[in-house]
Amino acid sequence: MHRSNNLRALAFSLLLIIVIVVTLAAIFLFGRKGLERPETSRVLNGHENTIWAAAISADGRWLLTGSDDKTARLWNLTTADPAASSIVLRGHTGSVFAVAFTPDGHWAITGSGWPDNTARLWDLTAADPSANPISLPGHEDSISAVAVTPDGHWLVTASRDTTARLWNLKAADPAANPIILKGHEWFVSSIALSVDNHWLATGNWDTTARLWDLNAGDPAAYPRTFRGHQDYVTSVALSTDSHWLATGSNDKTAGLWDLNVIDPLATPQVFTGHTDHITAVAFSRDNRWLATASLDQTARLWDLTKADPTAEAIVLRGHERSLNTLAFSSDGHWLVTASADATARLWDLTAPDPSKNPIVLRGHTQPIWVLAFTPEGRYLVTGGSDQTVRIWDLEE
Repeated sequence: MHRSNNLRALAFSLLLIIVIVVTLAAIFLFGRKGLERPETSRVLNGHENTIWAAAISADGRWLLTGSDDKTARLWNLTTADPAASSIVLRGHTGSVFAVAFTPDGHWAITGSGWPDNTARLWDLTAADPSANPISLPGHEDSISAVAVTPDGHWLVTASRDTTARLWNLKAADPAANPIILKGHEWFVSSIALSVDNHWLATGNWDTTARLWDLNAGDPAAYPRTFRGHQDYVTSVALSTDSHWLATGSNDKTAGLWDLNVIDPLATPQVFTGHTDHITAVAFSRDNRWLATASLDQTARLWDLTKADPTAEAIVLRGHERSLNTLAFSSDGHWLVTASADATARLWDLTAPDPSKNPIVLRGHTQPIWVLAFTPEGRYLVTGGSDQTVRIWDLEE
């Protein structure tokens, strides 16, 4: 009897050890690699080369994508099958690197690379939006970015020709007399617009960022120049309250510049910790978080409500190759990161520790370059080198 009791006790102990080991292994696996989400995305085929740009209209109806195949495509997200009948926007003779919509849904906008170097306006109110676009010539090298002010007044185009241009969308002829923003010495790599229509920020490979006053009589006159980075400025962002300008650089640092002080050009707060180039910076809509993405395979979350937000970051690990871009959902629930490892990851900002248990979105077979959330935050769009667009339902 005594021997039998010992055997039972030994068996129970072994079972308990197995349960503990399995539990710890699961915690380690999911905490490090993330929760795998079964493939629930809808796949949009049609492009014949890398997809470099994506945007969603303010009403959530249209998805616009731009590709190395020299076309853009409009996908109607309100149909049962958006892949069934995309509208192909042809005419560019270079890769379509940048896309955007006007807030009122009137225009879809595309920006193209060498040798085209033009932006085009496509009329979404027309019976055939692909017909008779308005061409905006003038840049002398590839267009790298496009954006529209929230009031729909200005279209901004940025270019490798060292300039940005302001096109008046309220004019009878938007192509006439753009305002040329000069002063940078190299490739204008990134642009950001303030929610209040006041500021345009440009980031440049000349190691500087500039801030242009869109309310000035001459927006091209007297930009503020932000110096301090030691290598290319790759990304810029403006907080929704216009308090902060963020810059990311190949020097492995991010800068945070206070636009409310008398001298915003004074020494910025510097965020260190990344071990390779920073590829993207972004603010959450509530301005609590600054996120940075890097070639070092990590993203970092910096809490701007802290007395010293540079002191410590939440490090988001798990990607197996460099990070190309990131974005916040409008409802503040998610930060999404996109990587050359062909995955996107969703990090839950409502969790006690956002770095734990990211949702891993698998399906792409090559690097992901673009991300876009629908306005209400339910759907996420991804696209990349495998020539496909995927739509993920975040409520599934």
